[in-house]
This record gives sequence, structure tokens and C-alpha cells, in this order.
Amino acid sequence: MLDKILIAFDGSEQSKRALHYALVLTEKFSSELIILTVYNRPVIPVFGIDEDTITDPDFTNYIETMKRASRTLLNAAEEIAK
Repeated sequence: MLDKILIAFDGSEQSKRALHYALVLTEKFSSELIILTVYNRPVIPVFGIDEDTITDPDFTNYIETMKRASRTLLNAAEEIAK
């Protein structure tokens, strides 16, 4: 019935409860669980410039910090799912 279940996880109590519920459904229906977390990317006001070509250290640090924060959230979700 449910082949895949997608859950957004931000570390909040609501997302933790939703994850627990999704785990129950995953077990019941033998579904694949997909956990998603997102981060805001700053808007680049110049057309034709890809973020990979920007060398500003602040921008690079921001992106790396957001990636690390997202990985931390996914690790927390994986621990709950064990």
C-alpha cells in the first residue's frame, strides 16, 4: 500500500513525533523511509553565476555550516530510527 514514506525532519519535537509515526507505518507496510532535511540558501543576485564559482569565504562558510547542520539533523533522525 505505502511503498515509500517521506518525512521532513528539523529536529523539533513535532518532527520527532512524525518520525516515530512514520517508523510505525514503515514497519506495518514494509515501506522505504526517506528522511529529508533542508537549509536555506542565500539568493545570488547576479544571473549566470553558479554558487560553485563564488569564492567569497563568508558564502562558502555559510554553505558548509548549513551542510554540517543538515548532516547533524539526519544523524539524529537515523539514531531515532534505530
